[in-house]
Amino acid sequence: MNKDSRDSILIKNHSYLFRLAGSNFKEGELYKKKEVLQISFNNSLCPINRRAFTLTYDFRDIEYGSVIEGIKDYEVYLHKFKGIRYNGSNKDAMLISLFTAESYE
Repeated sequence: MNKDSRDSILIKNHSYLFRLAGSNFKEGELYKKKEVLQISFNNSLCPINRRAFTLTYDFRDIEYGSVIEGIKDYEVYLHKFKGIRYNGSNKDAMLISLFTAESYE
């Protein structure tokens, strides 16, 4: 959970993600596919696109588009979920909006 989405916070989050991915392997262990997912809840609007609710990052080569498997990063921007009430079809959005609740109501 992040207070906002400044560049320095996002860099810290990505550093932590790669540290987790690298520490998944024990000495002498065979390298096999392991998944590391990071979900960051940011108490702000998305700095890239203020209309975005979430961003999903794959780590890929710019020129050839090959993806590094096993590492994903999800950024959830809580300001876009503020005040959402359950209407029977938006359970996930309503549950995320609970992070922004200021009362039990």
